[in-house]
Amino acid sequence: MLPTAGNTPHDVLAVLRAHAARAVGEDQLLATGAQPLSGGRNNAVYQWKSPGGPVCVKIYRVDDRCRAEREWLSLTFMSGHQVGSAPVPLWADPHPGQPAIGMTSLPGRPFPEAGDRQEPLRALASVQRQYAELPLHGELATLERIDSASHYIRRITGIWAPVIRSHPCDALTRDLLQILSRWEDSGDAACLAEPARRIFSRGDSNLLNWLWDGTSIRVVDYEFAGYSDLAFDCADLTEHVSSRQAGIDDQAWAEIICLAGLGGGDQRRFEAAQRTCALRWLAVLWKQRGKRTEEFTSQFVRVRRLQSAAAAI
Repeated sequence: MLPTAGNTPHDVLAVLRAHAARAVGEDQLLATGAQPLSGGRNNAVYQWKSPGGPVCVKIYRVDDRCRAEREWLSLTFMSGHQVGSAPVPLWADPHPGQPAIGMTSLPGRPFPEAGDRQEPLRALASVQRQYAELPLHGELATLERIDSASHYIRRITGIWAPVIRSHPCDALTRDLLQILSRWEDSGDAACLAEPARRIFSRGDSNLLNWLWDGTSIRVVDYEFAGYSDLAFDCADLTEHVSSRQAGIDDQAWAEIICLAGLGGGDQRRFEAAQRTCALRWLAVLWKQRGKRTEEFTSQFVRVRRLQSAAAAI
């Protein structure tokens, strides 16, 4: 349950909740000094001109992922350790259907819009390293991140593989079954099931949530946060579809994950995670292959290349 914390602006929040539920229009929203922000996906996100300055207000979707609780737990954890790359939590307001959190609004534009990628990538590595060095304890040490390695494996083996096998007449089925068989025989799932040092993880590797202002990088959206391990989180960053869309190559990522603190002893786990994350994105894009044909084809080639590189060793 999200705790009640801070000085909640109840009148403003009532209008935001009504707008999120499509019960009031844009005029009533703007009258509060708030405006909607893009990119909220499952949540409603607003910027509110409070008397003390701009505030980001998130009204969360309620499901078994405990989005609001994870975000509040993460923001208060990082604020306690003076992590400057994250929003500062201001208040939390529980609600059975629309829990909400107010936090400081961060400057910057999404990473993919940055012109020169070198400095933003180095700044990203520094933040990732800082996450890995935070003293993880309490609830965060026992709360696994959303979209974890185990979750990816369950989705691949328990959902996607049976669906592929149920489409014997599909032209892609033979090739996809071969890819699945190679992954199953590789031992990647067993490797990722081995114990690893737990670190704090945002749980979301979308580069659109990394904001670059020309000198510093900051990160938003911690609703999937929990514990993970550095090798998996680095692989998830490398293989996230936003990285492919941004055109960041393997050579650039190799430097970044090294700067993030990943050592040579982690390479086996990193590569297993990399192949697993890439396969997970192939499964996601397979469902949308009719609309995202080019992305699916590119991801198909990516997975095969990673598997061929492993077989050649």
